[in-house]
Amino acid sequence: MPDGCPEPSPPPRGQRQPSREIDPARRARIIDDLQDHLYETMPFVPNISRTLYRMYSCQVRNMRPPGNTFNLEGIREAWLDPKGC
Repeated sequence: MPDGCPEPSPPPRGQRQPSREIDPARRARIIDDLQDHLYETMPFVPNISRTLYRMYSCQVRNMRPPGNTFNLEGIREAWLDPKGC
């Protein structure tokens, strides 16, 4: 260690020190193994984006499309046209 730099403290008991692998082939194998493990154990892949699909009957009139929410904000002004379709 350079002068003036403290020695790193050991990891808490029961925890391993992260290792650094410099061999690219071994690193790729480690990542592949990790991805295989996650594929087998995760019920779904977390995702931050969501897609909302909305369908309305052709009889619905004056329905404002709501924003990016699950509620129907525009239903208050909507009405049904029996001759609509």
